[in-house]
Amino acid sequence: MNDFVLPEKVAFDTVGTTDISTVKLNSVGRGYETCLFYANGDNNVVAVYDTLEDALASHGRIVDHEQKHLEANT
Repeated sequence: MNDFVLPEKVAFDTVGTTDISTVKLNSVGRGYETCLFYANGDNNVVAVYDTLEDALASHGRIVDHEQKHLEANT
């Protein structure tokens, strides 16, 4: 565990009460991941990626999806 490096934030947005975080995993997993954090304390990893380019592109699509979902429910 001496080689552990904390994940590094590469993108972060909030849509409504949901935080959308994409991080570089460093020593804890494969490449990058996007996780949704909900107001009730739950969270859900929704995607993993091998490259920063894929991670950023998908982060944008997830933010757009969550925004459209929020608008549809208001």
